[in-house]
Amino acid sequence: MPIGLLVLTVSCTSKMAVISGKVVRISGNQMPSPDLPASEPGGWQTSVYFFPPLKAKDLPSMGKEGLYRKDGIAPVAVVRTDKNGVFRARLKPGMYSVLIARDSLSVFTNITDGAGMLNPVQVEKGARRKIRLEASWDAIY
Repeated sequence: MPIGLLVLTVSCTSKMAVISGKVVRISGNQMPSPDLPASEPGGWQTSVYFFPPLKAKDLPSMGKEGLYRKDGIAPVAVVRTDKNGVFRARLKPGMYSVLIARDSLSVFTNITDGAGMLNPVQVEKGARRKIRLEASWDAIY
């Protein structure tokens, strides 16, 4: 393979970042029990939204903590999970707020940072990053 072609291929792929992971569905009573082992939640088919960095005040609340209306701010990317909740996206390096769709109107995250940013995820040039997202809006802890 000519060196020039190799350099071109490497420089093209290194400008993007790959972020992948799994969305799991958690619901009901999640209090630990000494009599029952904790079970691994199953994957959940939904859409994963990559927004520019957002704070809770940037999206209208749906009245329940972590649940927001997704209208008004355009996502940078949207990917669909497979039936096991697995997803993969190629993005430009940067910081994103990663939220999952609950239904056609709302998105959800149960994570914020100390400054109030909704589920901040940093993706770096040429990096491959794995994350786990929890659809836990009706779980009880």
